[in-house]
Amino acid sequence: MKTKLYRHLVKMSILTIFLFPLFLSAQIILNPDGNSPSSMQFDEGNQPTVSSFFQDYRQDYPLSAENQIEAYRVTSDQIGTHHRYNQYYKGVEILGAQFVLHEKNGMVWYANGHLVHGLDLNVSPALSEETALRAALSHIDAVSYMWENPGNETFLKNEQNDREATFYPEGVVKLTSGTDDLMAENIRLVYRFDIYAEQPLGRYWVDVDAKTGDIVNRLSRIQDADVPGSGASQYNGPVSMIVDEVNPTSYRLQENTTRGAAIRTFDMLNGTNYGAAVDITSALATGPWDAVGVSAHWGAEATYDYYLNKHGRNSLDDAGFPLLSYVHRSVNYNNAYWDGSRM
Repeated sequence: MKTKLYRHLVKMSILTIFLFPLFLSAQIILNPDGNSPSSMQFDEGNQPTVSSFFQDYRQDYPLSAENQIEAYRVTSDQIGTHHRYNQYYKGVEILGAQFVLHEKNGMVWYANGHLVHGLDLNVSPALSEETALRAALSHIDAVSYMWENPGNETFLKNEQNDREATFYPEGVVKLTSGTDDLMAENIRLVYRFDIYAEQPLGRYWVDVDAKTGDIVNRLSRIQDADVPGSGASQYNGPVSMIVDEVNPTSYRLQENTTRGAAIRTFDMLNGTNYGAAVDITSALATGPWDAVGVSAHWGAEATYDYYLNKHGRNSLDDAGFPLLSYVHRSVNYNNAYWDGSRM
């Protein structure tokens, strides 16, 4: 009897070990879909390694083997090394699905981003690339395109030192949620085209549904600095806001030229050092963004508009006072305050 009881306890102990959440000690904020984390702060002594992170992640937040997490870029600065990863489903990139591991001395102390869970779809296009391109060109409806001018094609070949270089758009198969929230039910298979119009001037990413031919999204590649964006806020649902286009695949929660004052929002990475705060970024103007950052940025814009529209004031001091917001200040601090210079 004792032997049977001992064996039972051993089995229960093993089961407990496997079921015990590997990230239980982390400070975790979930994405709006509730299925995956948007940020994870790890205490010293309970930090995963870069090489083990996604293996541990998959145990707590299951992703099927059809999902691949591929290294994209590594950068370093005064606060550590930042490993950026893109998500692929059945070998097709999911636009905007990224996760960043912030590492110091080989250990991940903070991680953030948005991965898509629960995908179950066919990634074989129903339309030909040529049919999708006709739909994209019909949508842009330009008078002329760069590849139609032989002089432009010669210029590009010389500039790139590539005799095969051309402005003619190639359709690349991608997965995207378009302007909707980055969730499994919103993901669509598209052909993405880089379309450069000569007259009127414009360059665009155009995403065409590879099943239906519908236009899913159009993004300008002409950098205008401040551009319209949107995101899921913490408490107010989807909101519209202005963001800063750093380059065609990188945006941040800043506004510098649209209103009469700069509006900038930063992430303190759950620390207390303002100098270590970083930009809140996304691969698309439509996100995914950190929900807390969206709430702060959108709220600051609304504050500026209130003072301007109700009182005729250019920001708080009527002289273009910058509206600076810092979110995720310290792990255990949950209160908003104004210190005389910033939120």
